[in-house]
Amino acid sequence: MSLDDALRTALAAALRAELPGALAEELPRVLALVLPSVLASIRPAEREMMTRAETAEFLGVCLPQVDRLAAAGRIRRHMLGDSPRYYRSELLEDVRASGGADASLHRVVALPSRVNAEGR
Repeated sequence: MSLDDALRTALAAALRAELPGALAEELPRVLALVLPSVLASIRPAEREMMTRAETAEFLGVCLPQVDRLAAAGRIRRHMLGDSPRYYRSELLEDVRASGGADASLHRVVALPSRVNAEGR
């Protein structure tokens, strides 16, 4: 089941309990139409919690480098089940704290157009 399907199912189930019959029956069709565009409007660059791949793109490094940085304690990693996740705000703090001294994070510090003060 995809994330879209899971969200649609969960929302429909929660709202069905609160809505009258005819409206509750129409809800899955409405969610199927609306939810994909809502999810698409949330760009990865605007999300606080990022996947390993999003983190690599954000930092401008390869995936193995993200793993090395996390293993060395240079960036903070959080586990969501078996999957590593990284918080944008913590990455920005880690980059600022390195002050460019960490060559692995230097690209992010040196490229303000890629990562500005708001992390976008």
